[in-house]
Amino acid sequence: MRNMNRSNALMSLGAFCLLFAACSDDGASGSHRHPAARGATSAEEGSGAVAASTDGGDRNNGDAGPHGSSVASDGTHLSASIIARQVQPGDEQHVCVIVELPNTDATWVDEIHATLGSGSHHMLVDRQAPGTPTQLDPSPCPPTLASDQTRLILAQQADTVVALPSGVAFLLAPHQPLYMQLHYANVGTQVRDIVGTVELTRAPPTATAPVQANSILTGSFSIDLPPDTTTSVDSFYTVEPATATRHVFALTSHMHHLGIRATIERVPSADAPPASPIHVSTSWDDPPLTQFSPPLDFTGNDGLRLTCTYDNTTAQTVNFGTATTDEMCFMWVYYFDQ
Repeated sequence: MRNMNRSNALMSLGAFCLLFAACSDDGASGSHRHPAARGATSAEEGSGAVAASTDGGDRNNGDAGPHGSSVASDGTHLSASIIARQVQPGDEQHVCVIVELPNTDATWVDEIHATLGSGSHHMLVDRQAPGTPTQLDPSPCPPTLASDQTRLILAQQADTVVALPSGVAFLLAPHQPLYMQLHYANVGTQVRDIVGTVELTRAPPTATAPVQANSILTGSFSIDLPPDTTTSVDSFYTVEPATATRHVFALTSHMHHLGIRATIERVPSADAPPASPIHVSTSWDDPPLTQFSPPLDFTGNDGLRLTCTYDNTTAQTVNFGTATTDEMCFMWVYYFDQ
C-alpha cells in the first residue's frame, strides 16, 4: 500500500546557491547517467550551429573547440546559443559559456524567446558585469541559478516565450556579457549535439525609460522521498514589494523525474485552506510557463504556495540534488515593482 507523506520547508536563494555549489557528488567536472529527459527518441539532431548575422554589428563567437557558442544580431533581435557537441548516450552534465552580445548601446528588451533541443533539461541565461571575460567553449560548471537581479530566463520547455507587459523590460549593458548554463541529458542511443538558444527582442524607443523587470526563484530543498511512497512538499513565499506594488506577470514550477504534479496557489499564509491553483503542471520535463495579463498585484499581505507531489516508485530514498535522478521543488516568478 502506498503512503502519503507531507513536508514543508522554505528555501532562500542565498542558501540554495551555497547548496547548489556544493551538492554535486562528483564536483564541477563530473557527469551523471540519466534515466529520462526531453526528446527520449532515437532521432538525432543536426549540429545546431547558429549563423552569425551580417549586419556589420555582429561579433560571432563561432564554434570554438569541441563544443560551441555563437551570437547574432539582425537589428531587432539579439541571440546567443550554447552548443554541447558530441554528447555520449547516457551522459548528463551542466556546461557553461560566457558570450558577448553585439549591442553597441544600452538596450532594453521586452520579449525573451528560448528554444531547447532534444536532450536538454533546462537553460539558464544571466547577465554578467560589463567587461567579464568571455568563455566561448562550453565546459562543466557547478549548477547555479544566478541572481534575482541579473537573471533573464530559466527555460525548461522546448519553446518558451516570456512576453513582458507594456512599459516593462530587461536592461542590457553595451556589449552585454551573457552567462549561459545548459543542463543536458542524452537519453538516446546515438552521440548527439545538444543546443540551447535565447533570442532577445529590442523594445521600441520610448520617451521615458521602461520599468525594470526581475525574477525570483524560491522553493524547498528539504526533500526526503521514501521508497514506494507518494510525497508532497510545500513552500510559501510572501510576495512583498520593495516599493509600491509587486506585479507578477509570469511564473512556473520545476521538478525532476519523480514529480507527478506541481501547483501554485495564491493564499494568505502557508497554512491557508486549499485554493484554486493559478498554475498546474503534470509534466516534470515540460512544465508550462503561466503568464498573466493583466499582472497579479501584491502588496505584501499574501503570497504564493508551491506544492510538489512525487511518486517514488524506486527502491531507494530520494533527496534534493542537482541530477535528474535527484529531486527539486522550485518556482520562479517574473515581476516588476511600481
